[in-house]
Amino acid sequence: MKKYEELITASVLICTTLCGIALAAPRSQDEPDRSRAAETKKSEEKKTAKPQPVIAVHIKVSAQGVDTLPNQSSIQLKGLEDCETLDRRGTLDSDGQITFSELPVCTVMLKILITGFDTKTLPAVDLADRKNSTIRIQIRSAGPPILN
Repeated sequence: MKKYEELITASVLICTTLCGIALAAPRSQDEPDRSRAAETKKSEEKKTAKPQPVIAVHIKVSAQGVDTLPNQSSIQLKGLEDCETLDRRGTLDSDGQITFSELPVCTVMLKILITGFDTKTLPAVDLADRKNSTIRIQIRSAGPPILN
């Protein structure tokens, strides 16, 4: 019986101590929990944020001195600034054409890879300016690509 009394006494002491610690550092009810406030703010932003429009972009690449592009020629789009998660790659057909669909309207970097040519890069192409037309890119054997 003595053991049970000691266990009960110890349990009561532990509970009393824990309650005292919890009450010793009260939190003002006027101040919301910061992590909960941050989560609420993010949820509200998602609800009020307008869905970003998406577009299809048609690209035509030509290479100096080449009638048809070599097999496996490709182009890569890498999003900048507000769409940095965008990263797409596609193979150009023999006419140098490709269409990317469901792209966000933002600025991208284009990297063009054509067999027999150095890799060419257009560092910043604003897709908003090009959404209703074909992006035409001419690759030269020397120098930067020409964007029309």
